[in-house]
Amino acid sequence: MKKIASSTLVGLAAVVLTAANLSAQVCNGTAPFSAGKMRVGAGVRMPDGGTFLDGEFAVGTKSGLFGGANISLFDPEVAGADGSTFFGGFLGKTMMIDAKKTVEMCPQGFLMLGDDFNQFGGGVSFGKHFVQTSFDIVPFAGASIYRWDAGGFDDIDLDITGGAGFVLSKKWTVKPFLVLPLTNDRDTMFGVMGYLNFGGTP
Repeated sequence: MKKIASSTLVGLAAVVLTAANLSAQVCNGTAPFSAGKMRVGAGVRMPDGGTFLDGEFAVGTKSGLFGGANISLFDPEVAGADGSTFFGGFLGKTMMIDAKKTVEMCPQGFLMLGDDFNQFGGGVSFGKHFVQTSFDIVPFAGASIYRWDAGGFDDIDLDITGGAGFVLSKKWTVKPFLVLPLTNDRDTMFGVMGYLNFGGTP
């Protein structure tokens, strides 16, 4: 269970959330919510010892608040070991941090629950939207700290996540990313997610 990490970049609960007229979410490497106030996604994460299949649904608002739910199915590589299913949710807020309003920051929080497993935490992520001729690029990076409890054993972990979203037709995003653990001698995890924004503007 030590290798379980969130693909969702999360924010520090202590950060004060300022009001802003925003509808983007490039801080997490996806197309902005201005391309569609709802988003569905699916992907895979590949830690040592197994594979995660991930699904996500998110909604953004004009105020910059966003939230959603996710599901993860873990398929272990160990012969005879049972798979696991995890359900969770997340909530955050977008805000611009530079004078030209080009760099976005998102404090976020999340919760994940499963059989004999609980995880909750927070962090912050940053992103920037680069418009290209045939597609857009949305690089992002962030850090998260979270507590987890599995089968009576619990710990606190710290991760750094980074990657880039490649946005096609303003609505489709393909996002490869890396999760770099900083605690408990865990291994780097690679993942890739695909998203579609829909539903009009917030």
